[in-house]
Amino acid sequence: MTIEFANYIYLVPREDVESIADGVVTLKTGKTLDLILADNDLVLGEETAEEKGNPYYAQSLKVVSEKLTADLSARYRNHRLVIAMLPISDGTTIIWGDLSVPVRVTLTPKLDRDVLDFSRASADSLL
Repeated sequence: MTIEFANYIYLVPREDVESIADGVVTLKTGKTLDLILADNDLVLGEETAEEKGNPYYAQSLKVVSEKLTADLSARYRNHRLVIAMLPISDGTTIIWGDLSVPVRVTLTPKLDRDVLDFSRASADSLL
C-alpha cells in the first residue's frame, strides 16, 4: 500500500504531550505543535525485523527542509523523542509515535538545508 503524504509534518516533543487518545493529541498547557515544511517527497520506510524472537516494524522517515529557525534548531538539535503528525493527501493524519514508544528524531544541519531523520521500532505497522 502506498500512502501519499503532504509536504509538511507537525512535531511536538513527547514531554509536551498530555495524552493521545482516539486520534487526538492533547498538548500540555502553553505548548504548541511545530510545523516543518519538507523540500523532499516524504516516504515512510517500514521493514519487518526480529529481535530475540519478537517481530517488529523498523520505521524511518527523512525530511529535508529549509534551514530551521534558531528556536526549532535548539529544540530538536539533540536526539529528541517526539510525536509526529503526518498529514495524508486524503485529508487524514497519521499520528506516528505514542507516549510509551515515541519517534526518535535526529537533526543534521547542512550548509543551506537541515535534515531530520526519524526512526521508530513498533509492534504495529503504519502502512
